Amino acid sequence: LLYCIYGGVLCGLGYGLVFSRNGSTGGTDIIAMILRKKYSNFEIGKLSFGINCIIVFIGALIFGLPKALYTLISMFVQGTIVDKVINGFNSKKLLLILTEKEQDIIEYVIKDMNRGVTSLIAEGEYTHELKKMLYIAVTSSQMVHLKNKILRIDPKAFITIIDVSEVNGKGFHKI
Repeated sequence: LLYCIYGGVLCGLGYGLVFSRNGSTGGTDIIAMILRKKYSNFEIGKLSFGINCIIVFIGALIFGLPKALYTLISMFVQGTIVDKVINGFNSKKLLLILTEKEQDIIEYVIKDMNRGVTSLIAEGEYTHELKKMLYIAVTSSQMVHLKNKILRIDPKAFITIIDVSEVNGKGFHKI
């Protein structure tokens, strides 16, 4: 059982690295990548696991149920690790920022980070005061740097950070 898990982890790491760079190993992952393009709300690891399950069920008729179950365990671990590796390399964050110094932050993001900023008008329901809310999509590595810079510019800034499953558009690559 441990060999199944270790094998799944190692294969998942390898496949995850290949898939994160839009590569292919030439197996059933080609079908998974085609389906991913058509149905973008599914992750490659889960699609690959589903396709391989069909093959394993057929193999269970020939090699027996115990071997098929060990294979399914290994493939499940592999698919999970693939998705973790891909999302880890490509994870995105969305920052929603309320600040008194929005122009300084906008200037920093556009000029120094080469990222876009969207300004939204937000109304505080308690005070009914209208404020500009900054909407900024960045990579996870940029998020830490940006958050620290925002707090240096305005220590009283209100920052909400949201995990984003996918960002399409200028400056972001689609898997």
